[in-house]
Amino acid sequence: MITKETKKEEPDFDKEEIHPEIRREVSMEISMEGIVKWFPPDHRALNGLNLSISPGETVQILGYAGSGKSLLADILTGRTIPEEGRVCFRGQDYARMKPEERAHLRWKYMVLLRAHPGFLPALSMRENTALPLLLSGERRRAALSRAQEAMEAFGVEIAARRTPEELTPAELCRCQLARASLREPELILADSFPVGLNEREEIQIRQLLQVLQMQMNATLVLLGDHRDHVCHADRTLFLRSGRLWEEHGQEENAYEPNP
Repeated sequence: MITKETKKEEPDFDKEEIHPEIRREVSMEISMEGIVKWFPPDHRALNGLNLSISPGETVQILGYAGSGKSLLADILTGRTIPEEGRVCFRGQDYARMKPEERAHLRWKYMVLLRAHPGFLPALSMRENTALPLLLSGERRRAALSRAQEAMEAFGVEIAARRTPEELTPAELCRCQLARASLREPELILADSFPVGLNEREEIQIRQLLQVLQMQMNATLVLLGDHRDHVCHADRTLFLRSGRLWEEHGQEENAYEPNP
């Protein structure tokens, strides 16, 4: 449950909704075919990688440090264009789009959660949370009011006047989720998120993340360490040798998207 109740010792995440009015139909579909990305001079970080994600799906991608998970996240969001292969989001081929068009697509439909959230140290957390609204032209008073409500919903209203340096890692994660909820994304990518938490805090943040996904009716892609495990993922893939693999018992098969 994402309400002020989350501040209690044992929060219940199952009863109330974040934004009950947000239950839109999502047409988002994303696919990657034959992705090759080189690191100079001669290292293939991604080597013919394929991935197809359906709207509303939760996909977990695990790999060792340096396996290319963050690079994969950047390619999924259009920040990085591969040397070979095709990436399509909502029917649009990234290679055929201008950088500003890809940036607009990210801004309108995507949220990327990372270990280092990029909050501005000179701003209060309420201002940092409201920043996407302010940048989109919403009036300051209204944007700050909405940010305050989102922070209350995620149990960090006490941090509204603090700066990022004054928050714990768990509070920073909750603020990232509060900011993401204001964006109302169709695609949520969590790259090594959350991080730096104890076991109880990590479970709570993962629950909040998946409740946010359900209420936004969004697609969720989780990229993490090979030892991580996220409950309720529809699929778990492993990033090895620049490709994605599925494991079935003792067998390992290279992942191929549905034709």
